[in-house]
Amino acid sequence: MTVATSNVDCPLCGTPTSHTVLNGRPDYEYGVKRALTYRQCSNGGCGLIFVKPLPTLAEVSTFYQKYSTHTTNDSVPRIPLLSSAGESSGRRALAALFGGARLGTLSVLDYGCGGGAFMSKLTSLGVGQVTGYDFDPEACQNARTRGLNVLSSEDEVSRSGPYDFIFLNHVIEHLIDPIGDIQRISAYLKVGGKLVLRTPNTQSTLCRLFGANWRGWETPRHLHLFSMKSLIGLVEAADTAGLRAAYVSTSNAMFLGMYHESFHTRCWRAGRLGKLVRHALSYPVFLLSTVNKWFTRYSGEELCLVVEKVATK
Repeated sequence: MTVATSNVDCPLCGTPTSHTVLNGRPDYEYGVKRALTYRQCSNGGCGLIFVKPLPTLAEVSTFYQKYSTHTTNDSVPRIPLLSSAGESSGRRALAALFGGARLGTLSVLDYGCGGGAFMSKLTSLGVGQVTGYDFDPEACQNARTRGLNVLSSEDEVSRSGPYDFIFLNHVIEHLIDPIGDIQRISAYLKVGGKLVLRTPNTQSTLCRLFGANWRGWETPRHLHLFSMKSLIGLVEAADTAGLRAAYVSTSNAMFLGMYHESFHTRCWRAGRLGKLVRHALSYPVFLLSTVNKWFTRYSGEELCLVVEKVATK
């Protein structure tokens, strides 16, 4: 629930006022008890949603004692920008994203690799050098059981680079200092390399429809949530005179998962009638979202931003 505006600086644009948009939302996914307060920047040109006060890094690590990346069943993200492509088109989708470069010559970093599902996909499609990194030791170990090259520290990440592409697949929303992190991570890119960001969209149809129940909140693990304006603003704030947004869009590739996981009560999740109604409603809601995306370009569930490194610092 929104309350009165007060003087809390936006960490992205510095606007000195913001308002509370969410307070005390439970962790519906993994049951972490820590409740956080989410505020939204009052600047209409920014609109970043951020946690205030932020938890410490040590506290954040406790939010991941149970997580999807600790199993080998974590889902494989579809190829950004071409998320509607079928599995048989995976190689062509990658080639298009990578500008026609020979996949075997590319070096790719999956930053925040989780259990390694996306790394496995890149490897199976013929990408030459696929490297992963994650701050969660259990997720890293799980990825290594797949035979993947997952590094233990950012010093190793830096020494293994520079990279042609770096993917942050639903990572930026988990970070305590996204501006500083983008500055640091982009330094691992080659000149001409690209940073690919994917993150939930706070201007999506389902966010507007479900409010505090929206799956994209994932409290308390998501610390910063973005619209297209604030995601582009993040790159501008992190720019070291060498970054430019090369592609921006939104996608509904994750629509069904986001939709079904925005229902939290037992009636909707386990009740026979509730499940039937939930599934039946998914069709008109998806149609509504599709129509809304025709008229409101940046209303898809997932933001996709590709940033090119055009110069060194």
